[in-house]
Amino acid sequence: MAINTFDARSAIAAIKDLLTSMMEESLKTKKTESERSFSARSYTSVINALGRLKVIDRPSIEKTLPASGKIRVAVLSWLNENLIMVPKETDGTPLGVCPGFGPVALKKYADAGYHTVEDVISAKASGELPFKLTTLQSSCLDRCRLLREPIPRAAITHFANQVETKKVSAEDGGVIVVGSYRRGNAHSNDMDIAIVIPIGMEKDIGAYFKAKVERLVTKMAAVESAPNTRLSGGESKSAYIFDTDVTGSRCVLHVDFFALLGSYLGPGLLHYTGPAGFNINLRTKIHDIVKETNPKAKPVVSQYGISGVTYPEEINLTEESFLSAFGLPYIAPKFRTADYIW
Repeated sequence: MAINTFDARSAIAAIKDLLTSMMEESLKTKKTESERSFSARSYTSVINALGRLKVIDRPSIEKTLPASGKIRVAVLSWLNENLIMVPKETDGTPLGVCPGFGPVALKKYADAGYHTVEDVISAKASGELPFKLTTLQSSCLDRCRLLREPIPRAAITHFANQVETKKVSAEDGGVIVVGSYRRGNAHSNDMDIAIVIPIGMEKDIGAYFKAKVERLVTKMAAVESAPNTRLSGGESKSAYIFDTDVTGSRCVLHVDFFALLGSYLGPGLLHYTGPAGFNINLRTKIHDIVKETNPKAKPVVSQYGISGVTYPEEINLTEESFLSAFGLPYIAPKFRTADYIW
C-alpha cells in the first residue's frame, strides 16, 4: 500500500520491512553458512544505516544504499512509488515528520507551497496560513523537530521507572520496555512498551490493554509534569508523545504501547527486543535446525513462536525455554547485535 507521505518514521519502517523480507527470501536460497552470513550482513548493514539517519530525505536514504544490486534497485523503486519527497533544495524539517500530517494533508499543504515545519510555523505566526490546523497538528507542530532527535537513555529511564513491573511472566502479565532500551543503548529513537496479557485474559485483551495504557500514561505524565498528546489508540496498540526536560534539556519522546500475549511471551520478547538482524539470523538458525531433523518440514518462526512443525506450547512461555527447545543458549539483550551469528 502506498504511503504517499514524507513521514520519516513510516518511510524508514516500511523500507526496513521491505529489506527484511528480501533478506529472509535470500537466506532461503543460500546453501552454506558463509553464504548466508554474507547475505545477512549485506542487508543488515543497510537496515542499521537507515536506523541511524538523523536527517531523512531521499538523498540521505540513497547514501545508505550500495552502489548497485538488488537492494539499491528495490529501495529506489519503493521511493519512486511511495514517497512524496520535499524538493532537494528545500531546507528545514520535513512536514511529514509531524504527527497529524498524513497523505491528504501533506498533498494539500505541498500544493499550497508549504513543505516544511518552518514554512507552516512562519505562515501561522504571520496569519497567512490558508488552512486551519487540527488540534493534533497544533499540539505537535512546535515539537516535531525534536521528535527526530535521539533520546538519551537517562530520559527514557525516568519514564521506565514509572511503568516497568519488577517481574514479567506469561501467567501474571506485567510491563516491560523493549527495543533498543532493553538492549542497553545509550540513545533511542523512541520508547517501546510491551503490556503482557496474562494467559486466560486473551478474550478481554481490548479492555485489559486500554485500562493498562490509561494508568501508565497517567504515571508517565506525572514525571516532571510531562505533557502528553495521544497520536493513536486501539485494542492492542496505542501511541503518545511526551514532552520532558528531566535531563536538563527538552526532549520529545514518541512512545508506542502494544499488547504482547503471555502465551507467546518468549518469542515475543525476542522479536520486540531486536534488533532486526539478530532476529533474522535467529530465525534462519532455527529453520536450519528443524530442517536437519525433518527435511520435509516448512518451519516459520515469528513473534508467535514456530509454525509448520509441532512443538509443545510451553516452549513459548519464556525466552530461555524457546531457545532451549532448539538447543540454543540464552543471549542477554545487551549482547544482541544485528550481526550476531549463531
